[in-house]
Amino acid sequence: VGVGNECSMNGETMDQAVEAVELTLRLAEDVGFTGRVYATSIPNLDPKRDFDWMRGLWPRLPGEVVRDFHRYPEIRYPWHVDDRHPWHQFGSLEAELDTVLAIAGDADVSFTEFAHSTVPRKSWGVRRQVTPEQSATYLTDDLVLYAKAGLLDAMVYQLNSGPDPEAWGDCQGIRDINGNWLPQAACFARARAILADT
Repeated sequence: VGVGNECSMNGETMDQAVEAVELTLRLAEDVGFTGRVYATSIPNLDPKRDFDWMRGLWPRLPGEVVRDFHRYPEIRYPWHVDDRHPWHQFGSLEAELDTVLAIAGDADVSFTEFAHSTVPRKSWGVRRQVTPEQSATYLTDDLVLYAKAGLLDAMVYQLNSGPDPEAWGDCQGIRDINGNWLPQAACFARARAILADT
């Protein structure tokens, strides 16, 4: 069960988020639900907005709640020519994860959304586009990195692409709008093969 989605962006307060999680746990117990409860889908790794929420909210959540967040590449600068760079406040992708895991402490952590959109991007007059094969490589690398870091889950977003090739959210599926598999779908088998060899 997921409680909340990108709460730091939608006007919800931390008190409201904690209340929603506590209510969900009580209701889950009442109906005999024994699965995982995730909260509250921190939207990304913005140094101010998102990390303030992690540091303020996560310590207030019960220990059994999985701390979950999303991670999308930062593309604000023209030197972001591919999706393998960390957010600008970090020296590496591993440092991003180390920081997140340190904030979570002993609690489980999950990436409940990550993607590498193939929509055309423009930043500071520089236009670029990630190809489907590049996206598959990035997703594979992500899955391997997150598995090695010990994350509970890593959920590729999303299953189906939409109809608009110029819309960000329509260009990050692992299937096209007709249900045909895209190159990105190979990321799972590739990641398993890499992890099996390590």
